[in-house]
Amino acid sequence: MLRRLLLALAIGIWSTAVIAQQRSGIDLAAIDTSVRPQDDFWRFANGKWLAATEIPADRPAWDSFAALRDMTQGQLRSLIEGIGPDGSDPERRKLADFYGSFMDEKAVEAAGIAGLRAELERIRALSDKQALAALFAHLSTIWVRVPFWLDIDPTSTIRRPISHT
Repeated sequence: MLRRLLLALAIGIWSTAVIAQQRSGIDLAAIDTSVRPQDDFWRFANGKWLAATEIPADRPAWDSFAALRDMTQGQLRSLIEGIGPDGSDPERRKLADFYGSFMDEKAVEAAGIAGLRAELERIRALSDKQALAALFAHLSTIWVRVPFWLDIDPTSTIRRPISHT
């Protein structure tokens, strides 16, 4: 009986600590309570953040995701550039060498478009509209943007009815 009581007490203390750590993900400091949510929910939810945040001069837009991406890219750059030439970890060295080859502007300029010749030839070889589907499929596999894509996105807000005509 005492054992069950201690177990229940331990679970209760643990679950209380877990609940206390949980966050909603909503930045309450960004909410502008001077705006009624039913009048302009966007301004209500983001008004203080919008007022306090300046779009960087080199960017067309700015949001919390762009800020996070920018910060993460800086951290990654610092990590990769901090990999020394000592070769103690060959996998880390490969990463640093790959990054270095990308950042070597003189070598990139000297190479020109030689690495793209096969893909450009594939495009030039198109003979009819039916060949576009295969080309788009191939280009998609090598992460080249095509005029359309197939994607499953649970956050999509665009809903179009399917036409059966």
